[in-house]
Amino acid sequence: MHAPKEQRGGGGARETVPTDVTDAPSTKSETVRGLPDLASQDAALAPGGEAETTSAGGGDPATDGSAWARVVCRNFPSWDANGDGRITVQEANDRVAQKKDQGEDYAALRGLLFYMEQLAALSKDGDPARGKHLGVTEKDLDVYAQSYPRPNGDALATLDEGFANVTKKLGAEKDYGLYGKSGVPDPKLLHQGMIGTCYFLAPLIALAERDPNAICQMIVEHPAKDGGLPSYTVTFPGQKPVTVTLGDDEMRVMQTSAGDSGVWAAVMERAFIAHNWEQMKADKDKKELKKGEVGAAEGGFGKDTIELLTGNGAKQIAVKSKSLKKLDELLTAASEKGALMTCGINLQWWKKASKKPLPDQHEYALLCYQDGKVTVRNPHGAGAGGELMNGDGSAVDGLDDGEFTVDLATFREMFSNLTIEQK
Repeated sequence: MHAPKEQRGGGGARETVPTDVTDAPSTKSETVRGLPDLASQDAALAPGGEAETTSAGGGDPATDGSAWARVVCRNFPSWDANGDGRITVQEANDRVAQKKDQGEDYAALRGLLFYMEQLAALSKDGDPARGKHLGVTEKDLDVYAQSYPRPNGDALATLDEGFANVTKKLGAEKDYGLYGKSGVPDPKLLHQGMIGTCYFLAPLIALAERDPNAICQMIVEHPAKDGGLPSYTVTFPGQKPVTVTLGDDEMRVMQTSAGDSGVWAAVMERAFIAHNWEQMKADKDKKELKKGEVGAAEGGFGKDTIELLTGNGAKQIAVKSKSLKKLDELLTAASEKGALMTCGINLQWWKKASKKPLPDQHEYALLCYQDGKVTVRNPHGAGAGGELMNGDGSAVDGLDDGEFTVDLATFREMFSNLTIEQK
């Protein structure tokens, strides 16, 4: 259930100017998350948005205090493939491709690869003749560990924090199960990963807030057999069932997480990716098929995913084309019906904003409209700075939880499109 080809062009969440609700063209939202997910952008994995760090206890004094450095030192001989005392980008990439490392070893390797340039410069032991640092040495690791924790604002300040969070993410299925202690989907700790599926996650958040049991009814869990992984069959309303696993560690790092509330969000995202891929193959969309299964799911329309999750129709509205009175009427009626709603950023507003407080080409869950106030949640989640912020980096509402409330006039200025389930 994806949009026709002519509606799947580049760009996203951009302002449109239709005059009728039913004729509003779709706008595509996509934010592709990069490897910084290893650090502060994945902080929501710890309860309350705070990172949990593993103690290095009993390790080498040079790496004591830094759990990440301890793991890298332990693996240094095998990651330094040619034995020259340096781990290069090529060696680290080769090691990732070989899929030999699991759990915390894999998380540490990804952190090493992402922060390679900064780490390699720490001990100033590069090759002067070639004027650059050729890789990370054990001396670099010593310098990092001895200066741990790094000061706020330092490029490496969140390395250990991110390592702890990713390690937790990799173990979430075993540690927390499908829904965690709550027993039902809890969207408060949902945190978009590296895949550009905000347009799916935004209505998923809204659905989990409205009716978490509707998500439970879509998922059937199949226990692991013979030391393998559990699998999950997801049936979107009116669609063929899709059976998935959460894949290897590389895929798990990329996927959406929900902290200690379980892996339900990752399961739903993985099922959506598989469903979308089957649609692409059925439509023989060569341009999208070239991107591969995950790539083809990056960027899309909230209208289509609301329809997929509910089995109902959905309409996208150009916010600027409606008066405040008409918007109030639309939002009030939708709220009274319990309709799912999402919204996308107004590109023109974003370009003029001095601090770029919110991501463009990104879909947000619209959770509530009451007394002229609109409450919105960013799929990037808690601890990701994905909400209205003050000049000092603090959240305007005092809670960097990915959720914020604005009055209707501000909403009309900030957002370009509003998508409403038709119940």
